[in-house]
Amino acid sequence: MHRLLTAVHRMALVGQILIAAAALITLVATLGSRIPDYAEGCELFLADRVRGGLSLYVDPAVGAHDYGPVPARFLVPYTPVYPWLLARVSGGLALQAGRGLGLISWLVALALVATRGGQRRPGALTLFFASGLVGSLLLTRWAAMVRPDALALFLVALALSRSLRRGQASPLDASLFVLGALLKPNVFASGLAALGVTLLLSPRLGALSVAAAALTALLGITALHVASGGAFFSHLGTAHALAFTLRQCLERSLDRGLFFLPLFGLSLFFAFQRRHEPAARMGSAALLLSLAVASAGFGKPGAADNYLLEPTLAALALLARVEPERLSPRALSGTLAAVLFAFAWGLPASTGRIRDAYVVEPRLAAAVAAARRGCLRAPGDLVLSNDPGVEYAVNGRIYTHGLELLLLALQGRYPLAPWIADVSSPHVTCFLSHARVPAARPDGPFPEEVKAALAERLTLEGCDDPTCLFRDLGGLPSR
Repeated sequence: MHRLLTAVHRMALVGQILIAAAALITLVATLGSRIPDYAEGCELFLADRVRGGLSLYVDPAVGAHDYGPVPARFLVPYTPVYPWLLARVSGGLALQAGRGLGLISWLVALALVATRGGQRRPGALTLFFASGLVGSLLLTRWAAMVRPDALALFLVALALSRSLRRGQASPLDASLFVLGALLKPNVFASGLAALGVTLLLSPRLGALSVAAAALTALLGITALHVASGGAFFSHLGTAHALAFTLRQCLERSLDRGLFFLPLFGLSLFFAFQRRHEPAARMGSAALLLSLAVASAGFGKPGAADNYLLEPTLAALALLARVEPERLSPRALSGTLAAVLFAFAWGLPASTGRIRDAYVVEPRLAAAVAAARRGCLRAPGDLVLSNDPGVEYAVNGRIYTHGLELLLLALQGRYPLAPWIADVSSPHVTCFLSHARVPAARPDGPFPEEVKAALAERLTLEGCDDPTCLFRDLGGLPSR
């Protein structure tokens, strides 16, 4: 019986590795051809402004009038560190470089925690789940994007693997954790947990590490505040001061958490069995706190699967530390059930994402190319979209962060008049909707008054999954 269970586990492992290979091939093959997503469009646009010597921080109510009659109205949603780094690469290579760096950072981060910082080969369970995280395009696609997430998590993985190896976070580890948070502010849970456990188990070292973290944070935040002319906190706070909904938090946490429940559950179960070890305590704290932060994030509008990157990384780091060398037949049966559940539950999502990369994404790219040819007829013309990534791909710039400004407008903190005037401009020649559900009129994260202004001028020309094109009433060539 033990041999049969072991053989089934090995078959599942081989299947997981094959899916991981297919996912990596897909991501690399489409590195430069995929249309930027919402956040990628924003990051590429911000990097272009840095590269061009333009101001990064602009009051969205005033707008950046560097692109013609219709200004850009945007926020800097994270810290400016990533756009500054991305601006070191020429504009024509920024998309591929950002995605390539993100993918490599994520793979190295997983390898670091799975091998305990390069100390040993991963166990069979750790290898299975590491392959699963690579093969899960629910996660890996977020790493292989022009976003700061993966680079921040590489720093977290480096610090966490070092901390778990010693059972305590050193001042250097503390500084690395803070640097990760300065890249992506929501990536702080693992560092906070590691410092908290160190402070409890080794108060003297913990105090030194907390001091190192505080000094690094103070220096980094001061530099960002000065470099941004004092606008850093304003933009960051405005972009993330979104309404929290408990129902949405619970629904999304359960929906997305099921994909990785076996990893979370087994990591905590084996850690409990070794709960007297400092590494087990620290890894459990990092996993639980990062899960709590991710769940809270799911309660905000616009939350996406990238919130699960840190919890899954922390869970893999913990599992690599506490995985038993041998399991009893009963434990092996339970573990195998969890492994098969993880494999079966994640398989449709992973294969579906791979299919979309070869079927849906080319149609989106074709729609973007057609809009660029048919809609941009004169200097200053602009194609709007519900997706800033699509706007950037068509125009080489974005117009606005619709979701953030919508919520500000609903709170009475952003004026509607400039927004309506912008979309009513004759230079807005088309609206390219990016959604799997066809729409009868321009739709997206906009106030009703803005939607009405768009619908008054633009009419539906046609839909082809995943886009619908609306054109101005003056007439445009068909797609």
